[in-house]
Amino acid sequence: MQHEITIDELTRLESPSIIDVREQSEYDEGHIDGVPLIPMSDFLNRLDEIPDGTVYVLCRSGARSGRVADYLRQNGHDAVNIAGGIQAWITAGNPIVTAADSA
Repeated sequence: MQHEITIDELTRLESPSIIDVREQSEYDEGHIDGVPLIPMSDFLNRLDEIPDGTVYVLCRSGARSGRVADYLRQNGHDAVNIAGGIQAWITAGNPIVTAADSA
C-alpha cells in the first residue's frame, strides 16, 4: 500500500477523494476547490465523514496529514499522505480558491 503521493502523481489521478486537515483559517486562505475540510483538531469527532476507498490527506506541508494518514491506516482505512501539502500544490501552479472567492 502506498503511504505518500506527490502533487504530480495526485494530479494524474481521476477524481481522487481528498480531505484537508488544516484549520479553518488556513483553509479560508486557500484550498483546492471541492475538497472538504476536516480539521485535525476535530478529526476524531468526524471520522464518519471519511470517504470510502482510498483517501488522500492534505495539510500545509505534509506533516499533519502524514500523522492523520498514519492514524487512518492503523484503523483500517486506505489513506495516503500528500507530500508537500497545499504549499506543493500551489508551487506546482495548481489553482486554489479562498473564502473570499466563495463570498
